[in-house]
Amino acid sequence: MTVTTRGSPVGGNDSQGQAPDGQSQPPFQQNQTSSADSSNENSPATPPDEQGQGDAPPQHEDEEPTFPHTDLAKLDDMINRPRWVVPVLPKGELEVLLEAAINLSKKGLDVKSEACQRFFRDGLTVSFTKILMDEAVSGWKFEIHRCIINNTHRLVELCVAKLSQDWFPLLDLLAMALNPHCKFHIYNGTRPCESVSTNAQLPEDELFARSSDPRSPKGWLVDLINKFGTLNGFQILHDRFINGSALSVQIIAALIKPFGQCYEFLSQHTVKKYFIPIIEIVPQFLGNLTDEELKKEAKNETKNDALSMIIKSLKNLASRIPGQEETVKNLEIFRLKMILRLLQISSFNGKMNALNEINKVISSVSYYTHRHGNPEEEEWLTAERMAEWIQQNNILSIVLRDSLHQPQYVEKLEKILRFVIKEKALTLQDLDNIWAAQAGKHEAIVKNVHDLLAKLAWDFSPEQLDHLFDCFKASWTNASKKQREKLLELIRRLAEDDKDGVMAHKVLNLLWNLAHSDDVPVDIMDLALSAHIKILDYSCSQDRDTQKIQWIDRFIEELRTNDKWVIPALKQIREICSLFGEAPQNLSQTQRSPHVFYRHDLINQLQHNHALVTLVAENLATYMNNIRPYAKDLEDYDPQTVRLGSRYSHVQEVQERLNFLRFLLKDGQLWLCAPQAKQIWKCLAENAVYLCDREACFKWYSKLMGDEPDLDPDINKDFFESNVLQLDPSLLTENGMKCFERFFKAVNCREGKLVAKRRAYMMDDLELIGLDYLWRVVIQSNDDIANRAIDLLKEIYTNLGPRLQINQVVIHEDFIQSCFDRLKASYDTLCVLDGDEDNINCARQEAIRMVRVLTVLREYINECDSDYHEERTILPMSRAFRGKHLSLIVRFPNHGRQVDDLDIWSHTNDTVGSVRRCILNRIKANVAHTKIELFMGGELIDSEDDRKLIGQLNLKDKSVITAKLTQVSSNMPSSPDSSSDSSTGSPGNHCNHYSDGPNPEVESCLCSLYKRDFISRGLKLGSLGGAAVWRLPLAQGAILETQDRIPRRAPGHYNFVLNWLFFDNISLLGNPPLPNPFGDPNLSQPIMPIQQNVADILFVRTSYVKKIIEDCSNSEETIKLLRFCCWENPQFSSTVLSELLWQVAYSYTYELRPYLDLLLQILLIEDSWQTHRIHNALKGIPDDRDGLFDTIQRSKNHYQKRAYQCIKCMVALFSNCPVAYQILQGNGDLKRKWTWAVEWLGDELERRPYTGNPQYAYNNWSPPVQSNETSNGYFLERSHSARMTLAKACELCPEEEPDDQDAPDEHESSLPEDTSLYPHSSGSHYQQNNHVHGPPYTGPAAHHLNNHQKTGQLTQEIFEGSEEVSSSQMKDQ
Repeated sequence: MTVTTRGSPVGGNDSQGQAPDGQSQPPFQQNQTSSADSSNENSPATPPDEQGQGDAPPQHEDEEPTFPHTDLAKLDDMINRPRWVVPVLPKGELEVLLEAAINLSKKGLDVKSEACQRFFRDGLTVSFTKILMDEAVSGWKFEIHRCIINNTHRLVELCVAKLSQDWFPLLDLLAMALNPHCKFHIYNGTRPCESVSTNAQLPEDELFARSSDPRSPKGWLVDLINKFGTLNGFQILHDRFINGSALSVQIIAALIKPFGQCYEFLSQHTVKKYFIPIIEIVPQFLGNLTDEELKKEAKNETKNDALSMIIKSLKNLASRIPGQEETVKNLEIFRLKMILRLLQISSFNGKMNALNEINKVISSVSYYTHRHGNPEEEEWLTAERMAEWIQQNNILSIVLRDSLHQPQYVEKLEKILRFVIKEKALTLQDLDNIWAAQAGKHEAIVKNVHDLLAKLAWDFSPEQLDHLFDCFKASWTNASKKQREKLLELIRRLAEDDKDGVMAHKVLNLLWNLAHSDDVPVDIMDLALSAHIKILDYSCSQDRDTQKIQWIDRFIEELRTNDKWVIPALKQIREICSLFGEAPQNLSQTQRSPHVFYRHDLINQLQHNHALVTLVAENLATYMNNIRPYAKDLEDYDPQTVRLGSRYSHVQEVQERLNFLRFLLKDGQLWLCAPQAKQIWKCLAENAVYLCDREACFKWYSKLMGDEPDLDPDINKDFFESNVLQLDPSLLTENGMKCFERFFKAVNCREGKLVAKRRAYMMDDLELIGLDYLWRVVIQSNDDIANRAIDLLKEIYTNLGPRLQINQVVIHEDFIQSCFDRLKASYDTLCVLDGDEDNINCARQEAIRMVRVLTVLREYINECDSDYHEERTILPMSRAFRGKHLSLIVRFPNHGRQVDDLDIWSHTNDTVGSVRRCILNRIKANVAHTKIELFMGGELIDSEDDRKLIGQLNLKDKSVITAKLTQVSSNMPSSPDSSSDSSTGSPGNHCNHYSDGPNPEVESCLCSLYKRDFISRGLKLGSLGGAAVWRLPLAQGAILETQDRIPRRAPGHYNFVLNWLFFDNISLLGNPPLPNPFGDPNLSQPIMPIQQNVADILFVRTSYVKKIIEDCSNSEETIKLLRFCCWENPQFSSTVLSELLWQVAYSYTYELRPYLDLLLQILLIEDSWQTHRIHNALKGIPDDRDGLFDTIQRSKNHYQKRAYQCIKCMVALFSNCPVAYQILQGNGDLKRKWTWAVEWLGDELERRPYTGNPQYAYNNWSPPVQSNETSNGYFLERSHSARMTLAKACELCPEEEPDDQDAPDEHESSLPEDTSLYPHSSGSHYQQNNHVHGPPYTGPAAHHLNNHQKTGQLTQEIFEGSEEVSSSQMKDQ
């Protein structure tokens, strides 16, 4: 017979317990036996040897005893399946194994059988745990239960056989088998006793056990107890304790436990005879244990309840005998005594065991207090006696000594404390001990104790709570910052979830007092106040709003009386007000709830009761008056640092008051009235102690005048005129200018002089309030503020309202005239001051004013021009010059007929419409019937963009534009014609035409057209001889103005910049420059340092330098500027070289000459970086630009004139620069490249003329030879200058190597004798400081090359101004 899982029916072994498909078999059949030929393996008829227990041969002493291994293996397999099976049938595996184990145990051979020991540990324990304790017990039939009880009898017999050996697994199984509360005995509780008849009247001393409850006799349990007694088990147990050998707490607990559970079924005789002696022995044994032995026992104790279980079992057994109350009392006393001993030993396990025992006792006495049955049980030990015992033995002090870092330890301590608090036995000394247990300890201990107090505080009495707060205060005084943070967190937690407000009230007062401590740092005080706010916010009290208002009143009183507490009080008032919600928008009076108090209602109430705005404004004024003498005494005080004797810096003191005032105005929906507004402005702006005061004032008033102003609109004008406009304009900062601008617009809008339109303002009245002050700001403030003021002037004068639109022309004239009037006044002043060295500062100021007025004029005209998007008869200044040259490749997709790519020449100031028309003209399309769509990067260029400039589309040189042609009907509009020609046409631009002409009437209103009337006046200003006019900020402004747009045709515009830098020898950013030979010798020292933004544009950014090289390379001022700035400046030199090498490599050949001239001048600068410049120019800048030799190599086939001009430049360099010649001679790679370049030039000049194009057919009637530097072609012209260049280049060739393989042919290396026009001294091709003789150089750089003491003279033949020659010179062609 077997038992299956979870209530499954019973089967046999493998064949019985489980069906072939894995399902449980049908219920066990009623017939308990089967025939001899049955296939049932567990059949009684099966011979023993077929069950694995056949006759075994005699064994030797050292051999392992025989044990049914096969059955053991089957049992292990069956009980460990997911659907387990326990074979309990007669002769089943469990019975066979039990019989074998009993046999070996009685012979004492079980310890020699490893299989038997494994059966005890695993198979036996698992099997009986399942059949006695599993929920499936209730689903089995009676026959199964009968088999189980039979096997349990065998288990009892086995336990008795091993009882004297303290075999723990079997003792645990015995406790399970004799447990009246196990599933098996509960289910079979009504079974009658079979060992003793129900009606039998046997004497007490003849019975070991008897059923006491006829309703649930649990007869099978009684049979098991009697079986145990019959097998002499009680006597063996009694003798084991009497002998007392090798007893321990664990052994005692294991031996006593089975009978402490079934004590109700034991006869009095059995208890008296066998257990009363044990009850006397066990306390004696435990009491005689030394501390070390007890500590060892506690360490080895795994279940943590052995002592409790022993005492409880002994009490149960003693209760079976009448008159044993004293014994029970003594056992309880002994239990408490053992608990105290366990607490006093140092072992953590011992303390944990002791705490467990105490909590078990507490649970039992608490249970006894509330239960109503069996009053005789545990009558002596009550809750009062337990609390008294805890007090008398100082249990809390012992527990608090250590182990508080362990959360599980503190958790058990919490249960004890709750019991003590409940019994009203917690003393104030106990509270002191609890608080002292965490003082100065590790964070883990502090956290655990604080958590413990936070949980217990709600159960404290008012007296205990007050005492705890006294502990907090005492610790606060000497606590560290971290300890105070922890303490504040604990205090805040105490007030959470307070329903009646008592705890919250105490905590709030405590936090307030702690925050007021003089020694507390600001951050800790802020934490305390933050906790204060949180408590008010989380308050569950019904009158929480009243509580908040009471605290606000208290803070306002602090504001009035305590100067040191102003900032914290303001913060707290603000935070508490913020706890009140904002009113919903459009809330009407009828919708108001009488029980809802909104934030603005609260602020209005405070303003009504306390005049809070006035109070804070006066407090600010008082503070500023007090800080003024402090600032005088401590002149080096930094207002950003904390003041002596205060918790806050001066900046914080001012800013917090201002922030609070704005909060009141904004959230309380209040107006700032005139007295307070003027009071604040006066104390901060007019009478500022530190610069930051005025800055804070500017910021504050700017915010007040925002989109939703908080200043009373009725006082805006008066305040603006009497306060803002009275401030010295030189005191304005960025924020000050912002403040002025907001007042300016607000006041003039209210007066109807400005009209607000979206985010812009239109001027509708020329008499603006504050306009004169705005001009003062432009003239008197620093550069940044002046620029802001100029922008504001430009904004209001270029956005005219409806009433002024019709007078636009007059307004233009008046504004420009006013600018020139101001210029004339400054001019007259300068004329008076000119030559007066004592008034140089005044002259400088007048020059600055002139620059500012000119800037206003320029910005005004430029803005008016940029706003006009129609066609122009007279182009604006921004487009009045030719932009950077661009070549655009126009590509047509397949349209049925093949159209080659077009190369359209344009420039950055050309328009998209111009390019569009040029394409139509080039393909000879009918404009009236053809529409062209242009695509850039796959995106359509809309026809609305035809007015845009090429530069605005970020088109680069050689950019590809895709064009798509579409036929349209004649009535369709033609291609858009919306752009103007540039001032300098480009190839193809002659085809431009206009479908819509300019509107002269509208254009005549532009202010830029009125410039012509004032040009003569402006030129007169430039005639002033004093360098102070143009060498000062005007030059800086010119750089700023022209960093993105520099007209090619306005070189004089740059004279201001170049004179400023070149002649005045200005130092960079205030550092003295190295001796620079290119400065003005008439100036002994710099006039002024370069301003930071100018230095950035000139020396940090590259756009300005690139622009002047690109557009002004042939200007003498450009050469002066670049040589001056390149001196001892490798970064600037690199920028210049990079741009020049790019221009040499990519500019048109007829435009190369100025760049090569400039490059030569840069390379001839004789400073410590000259070698680097020359090397980079020849070999290139790594990862940036190709060198001259690379350009020659790349250009020798298709751009021969470029290669020739590079060779010509290097001839001049090597002829006039010893350093360059030494570099050439000392670098093998450069020598080879130079030799190759000279050979190439010679080959090209000796080659037959190019015949690929009739233009270059030299065998015609010999037209005049064109210049290689000015003609628009690609191939080399055999000019006289080219032959002279070749001759000089050959002379400069390094001496040839002796290797014959590298020697050039004779006709390539030699020249006719009469071709050399450059006599040299014999002995060498070049001698240092022995320059070539000849006519002086006549190009744009001639002045520098001819006059500089170390430059020498360049021959006219080598680097002349033009290569054009007369026809008589061409006869050798």
